[in-house]
Amino acid sequence: MMNSNPNPPLPAQQDIDTLLWLLQLLSDPAASKKRIAEFQQVTAEARQAIEQATTERAELAKLRTRTEQELAQARQQQTDRLAAERENHDSNLIREREQLEADRKAAAAARVEAEADRSHAAGVRAEVERRLRAMEGQP
Repeated sequence: MMNSNPNPPLPAQQDIDTLLWLLQLLSDPAASKKRIAEFQQVTAEARQAIEQATTERAELAKLRTRTEQELAQARQQQTDRLAAERENHDSNLIREREQLEADRKAAAAARVEAEADRSHAAGVRAEVERRLRAMEGQP
């Protein structure tokens, strides 16, 4: 199907500016060579900058990886140290609780024994006092 519009579409202003620039460049060979040399220099500098940026990105990635590994190792060491400290603390706590329970039982047994000794001493005292009164002639 044919385009019913007899006029072709107008080029954009940027296209016209580019065409005029190219015509001007081609009309002066010395300026063209100079401009091409400038483009080559800028292109070489851009390539060098890209290569440097690529190298720096690679080094940064290596540094990031190494840092992440070091952090992971430090976290693991900290986790292991905390786990060991917790285990040591828990075993000490269990041992102390067992000792406290043993001391409590020993104290309770000592109280029972002391009460028995007190009762026995009271009985012996009463017997001694009774005998003393009997020796003194008091009934």
